[in-house]
Amino acid sequence: MDYFREQLQLLKGAGWHAHANEFAQCVRSLRVIHTWASVDGDRLDATDVKYMAEEALKPFMHNKGNTGTE
Repeated sequence: MDYFREQLQLLKGAGWHAHANEFAQCVRSLRVIHTWASVDGDRLDATDVKYMAEEALKPFMHNKGNTGTE
């Protein structure tokens, strides 16, 4: 976790506050997915993971159909 905090501080220190906020949102999304996987006992359904990832990535996508995986 220290790595993420360090990267966030580097972005903010360079004046890239918007990028720092996006980075922080991505880290939060990954934490949610990780927690869900842990609670689920590592039995994730691919459809559920896809939906959750799309929801988490929605603020970062410029094109509705583009999830960055094509």
